[in-house]
Parts: sequence; C-alpha cells; structure tokens
Amino acid sequence: MSGVRQQVLPLLPAGAVPVGRLAGLVEDEAGGVVFICGQATFAFAADDTVGRRLAAV
Repeated sequence: MSGVRQQVLPLLPAGAVPVGRLAGLVEDEAGGVVFICGQATFAFAADDTVGRRLAAV
C-alpha cells in the first residue's frame, strides 16, 4: 500500500474565517458551516449551542 504524496490545497470559500491552514468557518444569522480543504464537513443552526461547540472541536 502506498500513500498519496500530493499536497492538499488550502481551499476556503470567500468570506470564511480561517481556522488553521486548511479549515475555515462561514457564519451568518441562520447558522454556520465548517469547511476543511474546501469541503463542507459540519453545519449548525444559529440556535444550536451544542452543534456550535462541537464544530469548535
């Protein structure tokens, strides 16, 4: 088995707040979405306190 040696592109949507090199957060009045390498990986509603805390981990 061999690993992929290609570097990951740090793709983030416009307006995302960077969280490290590869992740970003987009928030509005409806909630937020966490992006990692340009892929939406987690979303939460504005009134979802537990979801917001989970996204922070």
